[in-house]
Amino acid sequence: MKTLMQRIPWCALMLLGCSSIPDGMPGDEAPAGGSASGVSGTPGSSGAAGTVAGVGGSGAGTGGAPAVPGVTCGAPPSVSLVSPVAAAQMTPGAVLLEASAANPTMGSSVTFYVRRAHDPDFTIAIMPDTQNYVVDPYNQTHFDKQTEWIMQNRDAANIVGVIHNGDLINRPEMAFEWDYAEQAMSKLEQPLPPAYPSGLPYIITIGNHDQEPMSNTGHADEFNRRFGVARFSGRPYYGGHYGERNDHSYITFVAGSQKFLVMALEYGVVPAAAQAWALEVIRAHPDHRVIMDVHELIKADGSWGVFGEQVYQLVKAEPNVELMTCGHHLGESRRSDTFEQHTVHTMFANWQHLDQGGLGRMRLWHFSPTSGTLLVRTYSPSFNEEFTADESRFTLPFDMSQAVPLFAPVAVLGDVSGPVTTMTGALDPGTQYEWYVEAKDPCGQVTASEVRTFSTL
Repeated sequence: MKTLMQRIPWCALMLLGCSSIPDGMPGDEAPAGGSASGVSGTPGSSGAAGTVAGVGGSGAGTGGAPAVPGVTCGAPPSVSLVSPVAAAQMTPGAVLLEASAANPTMGSSVTFYVRRAHDPDFTIAIMPDTQNYVVDPYNQTHFDKQTEWIMQNRDAANIVGVIHNGDLINRPEMAFEWDYAEQAMSKLEQPLPPAYPSGLPYIITIGNHDQEPMSNTGHADEFNRRFGVARFSGRPYYGGHYGERNDHSYITFVAGSQKFLVMALEYGVVPAAAQAWALEVIRAHPDHRVIMDVHELIKADGSWGVFGEQVYQLVKAEPNVELMTCGHHLGESRRSDTFEQHTVHTMFANWQHLDQGGLGRMRLWHFSPTSGTLLVRTYSPSFNEEFTADESRFTLPFDMSQAVPLFAPVAVLGDVSGPVTTMTGALDPGTQYEWYVEAKDPCGQVTASEVRTFSTL
């Protein structure tokens, strides 16, 4: 595994729940006696994690001059895992880890490493056209409840980002509609430290009702006054924009060890220069999974809309573009298109024609790295109601097998030989974990054990 051939960064502790990496953290060392949420080192443990030179018991690092004067470096240390045994089923809570280290001439420092076998499940919230919520105070309650629900359930559903499909308002000349939109969307900007100091990452694409005059591409002036560059500049998730306006923009966020980029393109024919900019951004982020947020892509029958196929043709050859989401038309539909063995899933939903502007319906994308699936749900926070028709609830394949957290050091024990143990912190139930142990002698020679798995019940 590539990550095991590198130094284990302390920010690898994100594997047990952190969704972002703090700026300025050391990239190649672990604090003495370090611990993380769900994993804890043995009290009083000390030392620092060494370089992982191999997996399976055969790797050894190369040492320079002996760290202990007068000591002659001999064979590298040996280390083996004792318990839990491979594929063990463990009761929830803290787990006792035991290994055995040996060195013929001197003691060794021993570091225990643990990680989830997969990222935890996570959610992206999708907000279709809200234009008819802002026409009066009664309908507006649905808009407010959507963003309130997202913030209240951020932890429970592990919501990592919000995508608005455009048509934020109905009549661009009506200032009170923009006021209502700001009232609802600003709820997402409430700081959620430490992971989200500027609020939950969100992006809004420009719909035809957001343009003034309506459907006049390039003239979303009030949108840019209310939700322009100045509003998002400085937010850590805001990636940037094309030109001087927020007509075309992108954001980035993380979900466990996975990186996402959402690209929003304005309704209408996208200028060639803006298309080139979008491709440049996408190609500059090859390690990000890309979602296209465009107001109009497909119709209720799943066929391409006026501008949808143009967008697909633009990005179909980009291997990291995987999902596209839209509104505009009325109803629900989806399609999957494959080009040179690369599939892009496009999903459409819009309920503005229903009573009260849509009765609060929104989409929730639930990603499961363990099963490699994306479950799409339709839900109304206003009525706590699920919609389970085939077009409203469905599952798509979404391979996340390569998305695994980094190993985190849970205990570093110095000058040991023979049996050695440590306790993890409280681990999540129903989760598979991987662990291994590394031994390093004073000469700098390093040996890593095999990697084992265990699961919590």
